[in-house]
Amino acid sequence: MQTTISNLMTKNPIVVKPNTILTEVDEIFVNNTFHHLPVVNDEGKCVGVISRTDYHQLQCHYTKLGTSNFERSNKRFFASLIAKEIMSENPVTVESKAELNEVLDLILENEYHSVIVQDNDVCVGIITSHDLLQYLRNLKLVAI
Repeated sequence: MQTTISNLMTKNPIVVKPNTILTEVDEIFVNNTFHHLPVVNDEGKCVGVISRTDYHQLQCHYTKLGTSNFERSNKRFFASLIAKEIMSENPVTVESKAELNEVLDLILENEYHSVIVQDNDVCVGIITSHDLLQYLRNLKLVAI
C-alpha cells in the first residue's frame, strides 16, 4: 500500500489549547462524534491528546444513570480543570507524507487509536483507527 496519510487523515481537526477549561472540552465532545481531541500550543504543535475515554472517566459516576444532579456536578468539576491536566502528553506524530504502512505499524505495535499528523511541528491532521477502517471499506476489502 503506497498511500500517504495525507489522503486518509482528518485535516484541520478541532483542537484546544493546554489552558482550555474542560467545560469547553465537554461541549466539543457533546457536539461531535470523534474520539480524539488534539491539544496544541500557541505555535500549533500538538503537545497532547484528550480521548473521549479520558473525558468519560472524569464524568460524575451518576452521568450514565441520568440522575438529577449529574449535569451540575459535571459542570462544576469540569470548570475546575484545564486540558493540560488530563491530556495524554507527547503524542505520537507522523508527517503527512508518511506512508500508510508506517502508520499501520505504529498503531498495531503500540495499540494506539490515533496518531497526530504534523508538518513542520504544526498539527495538520489526525489519523485514527476509524479512518483506516473507512479506507478499507472504501477499497471493498472488508465488508462492514
